[in-house]
Amino acid sequence: NVTINETSNAGTVYAINCTNFTVENVTLNKNEYGVYYRNTTLSTVQNFTANNNMNGIVLDFSDQNTLNNSNSSYNLQNGVYLVDSNFNRLNNLTTDHNTQAGILLVRSNNNTISNNTADYNHDGILVYQNSWNNTLVNNSANNNQYYGIAIHNSPHNTIQNNTMSGN
Repeated sequence: NVTINETSNAGTVYAINCTNFTVENVTLNKNEYGVYYRNTTLSTVQNFTANNNMNGIVLDFSDQNTLNNSNSSYNLQNGVYLVDSNFNRLNNLTTDHNTQAGILLVRSNNNTISNNTADYNHDGILVYQNSWNNTLVNNSANNNQYYGIAIHNSPHNTIQNNTMSGN
């Protein structure tokens, strides 16, 4: 069990091949990544800020993680990016003003994305390239340049009770 918090003086956080790794109560700005999890499971990012990075939070081949109560905005690419990552929970995130997507899933299955705000991005929430069985509920995706919420080549996803306007 490892915890990176406000006393850690971290500039960016990479967790590779980790279990029970927690990032909480930190601000990580102006890096390539705020947090990058690779092959990391049963881990948490909470009460966290990742602004003005290339990507705010990335889960890459990382399963059963929780992202909670965090802000990932004004990034050069995506606020939150999941690639080949399954059974994760993204709750109460603010992912606004990112150059690409607020939240992007690529080949990622069985994730729950709930109670998030993804406004003023290129795309709000994008589920892409064979991402199956994801649940998007109670999200706000407004005033994005292109899509509020979009599903591309990804069957069997549930979209329920979301708000999309001005996209």
